[in-house]
Amino acid sequence: MQKPDSFNIIGTDTRYNRTFSIPVLYYNPSTFSSSINQTAPTIESILQSYFPQHKFRLIHQLDHCTSGVHMWGLEKTPTRNASQAFESRRVQKTYSAIVNGFVEADDFTVEQAIAEMIGDLQRRMCIGTPDNPGRAAKTEGKTIRRGYMRLPSGRVKRVSHVELKPESGRRHQLRVHMASIGHAMPFFTTDAHRTMLHSRRLVMSLEKEGLIEIVTPDPFLEMLIPEEEITDDLQALATSQENVARVWMRYGLDGKDVEYDLSGNVLEVE
Repeated sequence: MQKPDSFNIIGTDTRYNRTFSIPVLYYNPSTFSSSINQTAPTIESILQSYFPQHKFRLIHQLDHCTSGVHMWGLEKTPTRNASQAFESRRVQKTYSAIVNGFVEADDFTVEQAIAEMIGDLQRRMCIGTPDNPGRAAKTEGKTIRRGYMRLPSGRVKRVSHVELKPESGRRHQLRVHMASIGHAMPFFTTDAHRTMLHSRRLVMSLEKEGLIEIVTPDPFLEMLIPEEEITDDLQALATSQENVARVWMRYGLDGKDVEYDLSGNVLEVE
């Protein structure tokens, strides 16, 4: 497959009043259209407007508030082969994330079953229980850096920048697993309305194409306050009661709502 020069699809999503920039990392055919519908509401319609000569086939899911690698097929057979690789867990996925609080371990494993919340119309997920066991799930993690992030409101919060590798593919697995150990992923508006989760690397092997590795830049590398700017006053501000805002996370350990502070500590279970 060819890797063209730096190539981005730029546009605006009017539903959320935000702009998007989609890097095209691998593209095989040699011709494409240079026009784009500036109000395309979905990734499929964005790609379709930019490459009208193709029919796009979805290979795997990526949450709408998660950035990073998203693979689509152009032909039936390669799409089927790639989809089967995902279904049979023959794809290595690496995510980058910002989570609340300081993760104590440099390397860690979360191995807890994940279930769909009973009776929840939004089909949210939670850690499994004896009454709602769910399915086995495992996540390997590595702490890249512990530090501080300044929010648009001026508040400062303690966070960790982590690398996550899901060994299973449950819905919302990474968010549920990190919340279950007291380090929920923040969800707020920076340059876009998003979860602090990014699909950074994808590796898969196909019969004809061989080994395919797709790597995207990590958008979180520059989000933490530089080490040289961290003062005693800033650290005190990050843990002060005036600075701590309570947020609701809906990935409870037992299917109930759990309230966390911005350091990732459980405050209350209803």
